[in-house]
Amino acid sequence: MKVLVACEFSGVVQEAVKASTAQYTAEELITKRTEVKSVISSQLKEKLSVYGISVEEVAITNFDFSEEFNNAIESKVAAEQQKLEMQIELDQKKIEVQKMIAEANASAESAVLEANGDAQATLIRASAEAQAIQKVSDSLTEAQNNEGYLTWAYIAKWDGEMPTVLGDSDLMIEMGELEDSGEGDD
Repeated sequence: MKVLVACEFSGVVQEAVKASTAQYTAEELITKRTEVKSVISSQLKEKLSVYGISVEEVAITNFDFSEEFNNAIESKVAAEQQKLEMQIELDQKKIEVQKMIAEANASAESAVLEANGDAQATLIRASAEAQAIQKVSDSLTEAQNNEGYLTWAYIAKWDGEMPTVLGDSDLMIEMGELEDSGEGDD
């Protein structure tokens, strides 16, 4: 059953609506429409029950605001949406930067580990070579005089060819002359 409110109750209705909507900002009237409707309904039921009028349903069809206010609300909503999008983009950039930093740190650690490994290998090779030289020198020194390692190195590098000149600082003999003089004697 629909009941039309007579003009004599319009002041009571306006007072209940104004008292209820005064608790909210204009923006909240739009965003909290269901809550506002519930508060208005409670106020109307309380005020009109004195007159024996029962309120069954309250419908809020439209809030009328000025065009400037509506534009301001739309601008604010658009700005908040843009701010949210920019925050999401900023968060994504932060994650990308953190990822790049982690990759750079991992690459640097890898390079350090590789350099340390190369240095360690070089030290091990140098130590092994020094030990080998020392052993050869010790064994040759025991067998000969103090020129042990140098003698061994000279022999190790010898290509098996006989020298073309023999002698010391006082006497030098060219080997080719000896061979030529020996050929005619046969």
